[in-house]
Amino acid sequence: MEYKAIKQADAMYCQAKYLGKKSKDMYDLGYEPEFLPNPIYVPGGKIQKASKPTVCFLGRLDIVKRPWIFFELAREFPEINFIVMGKSHYPQINEGIQKTYSKIKNLEFKGWSFGEEKNKILEKSWILVNTSIHECLPISFLEALSYKCALLSCQDPDKITSLYGIKTDMYDFESFKEGLQKLIENDSWRRKGELGYDYVKDVHEVDKVVDKHIRIYENILK
Repeated sequence: MEYKAIKQADAMYCQAKYLGKKSKDMYDLGYEPEFLPNPIYVPGGKIQKASKPTVCFLGRLDIVKRPWIFFELAREFPEINFIVMGKSHYPQINEGIQKTYSKIKNLEFKGWSFGEEKNKILEKSWILVNTSIHECLPISFLEALSYKCALLSCQDPDKITSLYGIKTDMYDFESFKEGLQKLIENDSWRRKGELGYDYVKDVHEVDKVVDKHIRIYENILK
């Protein structure tokens, strides 16, 4: 049913550029779907970063996300504040995490964070750390960049991590450590975050994306 519906669609678009060819091959399309960005509200005014090095995690605390890498980084870098935004859908996982990592003094668990609370944490954070095994192009990447956070991740969709942060080795904890150290040193994170902000403002800003949607619908209706 899904395959048939896709074949009958008037047009197809992807939220990441690298998905175009993949989608074409997967569904045997006669064309490569175009890139249509996800819309992001880009904050106006000055973005105020924390005076002390601060990094954050935004996502579910489930196995595929491997949040323990973030927790262990907090143990390795006591001079950096680590903020966790998210919980697991499974109570036993949350209980196990709290029991194992609650004594790390520079590690703060915020639970699910939405709206203004999430925005305030992203604003003061220097770096967003993503440790997941699988990702497409996470909204969290774009939200973090909109607040001038650099990225540290083993995932690199559309080279966005390489351009606006540091890509790590997926299975090497030392790679995460080295990447974090490099971003903190000489304020490297700041330049990466500013470049990422410019990218999101240029490509993903909500009004620009809405205009693109409207033009697409108008062309189809014609």
